[in-house]
Amino acid sequence: HRVSGKVYVASEDSLYLVGLNYDGAGPDAFFWLSPGEEASPDGVLTPDENGSRHPLRRYSNQTILLTLEEGTRITDYGSFALWCREFTENFGQVRIPRNLELPAEQTIGNFQNGAHAIRSAAVTLLDSQTVHIAQFYYDGTGPDAYFMVGNSDHVTDVAATKVPNNKGSTQKLGRYDGEDIVLHLPASLDWSDVKWLSVYCISASADLAHIRVPRELSVPVKLPGGVPRTNGRYLGNLIGPLQNTVHGVSGNVYAAKKNVLVLEDFVYDGLGPDAFFMVGTTNEPSPTGTVLPNEAGSVSKLSRYEKKTIVLTLPSVITNYKWFSVYCKKAKVSFGHVVIPTDLDYPKELVLSTAWKGAHRTRSGPVILKDINTLFLSDFGYDGSAPDAYFLCGKGQINGRGIKVPDEHGRTSKLKGYNNVNLTLKFPDGVTAFDVDWFAVYCIRFAEVFASVRIPSNPNVPPDIVQLTMAQRPTVRAQQLQSSTQLDNCEEILPNHLQVGWKIQGSDIVLHLRARASRNEWASFGISGNRDKSQMVGGDVAVAYYDQSKVTLKDFTLESKAQCSTNGGVCPDDKRGGKDNLKLISSSHTNGILEVVYSRPLAAGDSADKNIPGSGDIAIIAAIGPKSDDNTVLYHTTHYLKRDTKLTFSREPQKNCVALKESTGILSEDAFAARKIAGINEFTAEIGPTGGIKGYEKITGFSGWGISWWINGQLIPVLYVERGITYTFKVNGGHDPDNSARYHPFYITDNQKGGGSKVDPSELGKPGHLLLAGVVMGADGKPDVSKGIGRYCEWEHKDVDKSDQVKSFEEYKNTLELKCEEGQPGTFTWTPDKDTPDTVYYQCFTHFFLGWKIRVLNPGEDPQEDDKKSSATIAGLSVTLVSLVAAMQVSYAS
Repeated sequence: HRVSGKVYVASEDSLYLVGLNYDGAGPDAFFWLSPGEEASPDGVLTPDENGSRHPLRRYSNQTILLTLEEGTRITDYGSFALWCREFTENFGQVRIPRNLELPAEQTIGNFQNGAHAIRSAAVTLLDSQTVHIAQFYYDGTGPDAYFMVGNSDHVTDVAATKVPNNKGSTQKLGRYDGEDIVLHLPASLDWSDVKWLSVYCISASADLAHIRVPRELSVPVKLPGGVPRTNGRYLGNLIGPLQNTVHGVSGNVYAAKKNVLVLEDFVYDGLGPDAFFMVGTTNEPSPTGTVLPNEAGSVSKLSRYEKKTIVLTLPSVITNYKWFSVYCKKAKVSFGHVVIPTDLDYPKELVLSTAWKGAHRTRSGPVILKDINTLFLSDFGYDGSAPDAYFLCGKGQINGRGIKVPDEHGRTSKLKGYNNVNLTLKFPDGVTAFDVDWFAVYCIRFAEVFASVRIPSNPNVPPDIVQLTMAQRPTVRAQQLQSSTQLDNCEEILPNHLQVGWKIQGSDIVLHLRARASRNEWASFGISGNRDKSQMVGGDVAVAYYDQSKVTLKDFTLESKAQCSTNGGVCPDDKRGGKDNLKLISSSHTNGILEVVYSRPLAAGDSADKNIPGSGDIAIIAAIGPKSDDNTVLYHTTHYLKRDTKLTFSREPQKNCVALKESTGILSEDAFAARKIAGINEFTAEIGPTGGIKGYEKITGFSGWGISWWINGQLIPVLYVERGITYTFKVNGGHDPDNSARYHPFYITDNQKGGGSKVDPSELGKPGHLLLAGVVMGADGKPDVSKGIGRYCEWEHKDVDKSDQVKSFEEYKNTLELKCEEGQPGTFTWTPDKDTPDTVYYQCFTHFFLGWKIRVLNPGEDPQEDDKKSSATIAGLSVTLVSLVAAMQVSYAS
């Protein structure tokens, strides 16, 4: 099947496959790790580069990274192969050495006593294509010396390859005087392909000095694409620094995408008569090249630049050109240029998945990583009915502790329904594709993955071009905020989310904080931990939030990003030896808008406070984030100040705010009336949605899983049965245990949660976890689900979840349609007897909270009378609650 390629150990739990070829025609082929030196059936399947366990597709000279299953190490195995499981056929393998060395940098010696005073300190292979030469000396007088590598036993220029120097050039070497240099092999080679590295003079056929490359190497593999720079900024793939410069020209040139270059930290004195950015197809820079518009879109001659990073767009693909230059047309001279390699692997968009399909009708066409910050989901659909599904990303295995990815509107609230919409999503600020291993549609409450893709390590994708070209400071809208407070100044700090007004009064300052924040969120504003840039750690902030019946304001110090503890963290001042120096003047929380007016001294009141200067500017910080049920302020995951921002509190009055948009809420939160079924002997169970906030949670008081049992076409009705009568249940909850989202064994129990498979097996069958019907205890002492499973039927949304837009259950049901797989339902009978509890539950054996009550009546007992008893109890509870609410209102009013 034409399998070929090189296999590298990237780490103890990952393999790197370079130049992988496979025709894809095997019926059942997988990446396979076997315990012995030969591939064998007792090996284990290794997921592909996307984390999939499906049979392998075709590969054509591709480079991929494979991550082993959690807890698995490469050294646990003896061979790696492409293995056909169906025909137990080895398509190609490599043996894993028993004493395998995990990758690490490797020092191979040093240049000693070479001609032309060549010598060095340690020569170290940093990875499979990169070498660091410490303290390199060469007098530069050789007629045409180059760095060269070869695979012959003797050092010669026959079949040898030039290695670009530390400036990326293959021109003859100049003088080196004890410099530390880094060399990169051409893309087609790695150290396993060569036996020596030499400084070689071609015209004299002389090896001036060389060093041998060991045959047994265990250095890290050089991954494709760029990696984030040490300053946190990714610009693409480095082509090289500008060479042979005059007029102070310097800078690094990056390939950002197929027709975009980024020039980093560009310097030019501006004194050339008519210099331009140019690219060309000739061997050397020349006036026949093409002038590129500068960062402002102009083709005028270049002015002075001082360490500026700029984005340049080419008229064609980068590799159609041979050079980039800062070129003076009048003098016909290059002020600095870089050669563009013909085999340049410029960053490209990456298709992560060709199609998605998952629970809750989650689906899409191709999922594309557009650049390090941007995902594109084509024709995305999701029914919107899960209780708390989000776009998440994260490291390692997929889990609910991942980072929320804002939706197309920049919100991180739970996902609404989508019907074949093209979505462009941005990773949160501070997160890029280099920082995560996966992206998913994930239900946090029930730890359920609806759909996911793996993101390969260091993907060779473009930087965020739009972000690179954005202005450095945010603009401020110049419209007046209509407010009851008469403050001189107002600025919008977090656009559309948080504003601050202020007025200095003597030695104090009065501030008006206004934010879009729910009752589960806090809002904060204050002085940065660093005078010159916006930095949370070390900051001094006012934090406001809604607490039961009132708005609370507290003075906080931000010693770290951790929750407050005895070791510090995000703490109120009075818990860290200081005192609360804020004076609340007024507050409100209406229609999703949180407002506080408060004062504080300009001067710091204690060691935890920051001064507000009476003149000049100072950096500020602001954020909105979640709080816990006990009002613990959690780290900001919603909105925060992302750019360095300063305010001059003593400025002339300016009001640069617009009124924040209030939350509109939903149509109604009244529950769909609880359904009741009595007087029949046959029940048909199917899966359906929970009915949003008017459905399962409102009826039962418990959080639903996003799906629930529908009995005889009704959402979680209360079933009435009579002791001594036999009832038939037909179950359509799925029968494939490998598909958790569509596998729901139906059973009757005395446990109101259900989910019997998740409890200790020794508890099953006992009070609290009775197995009354559907799932029963088998003769072997294990649960038998065979009667409680059948084909899968689901009431699906015709479009998206509209539970918050309808007034009645009947109207809601009209937005759904029943779809069933082929096959037969599971069937069982149940006869409640004198020992059956008065209230039991129909539930799912593998998930919690899908079903509801069964009321068990004595012979001749009227369901309506039973209902009246229950209603009387509920009515009594209601009176108590009303009295309590009234008392609270009186207390608050007073």
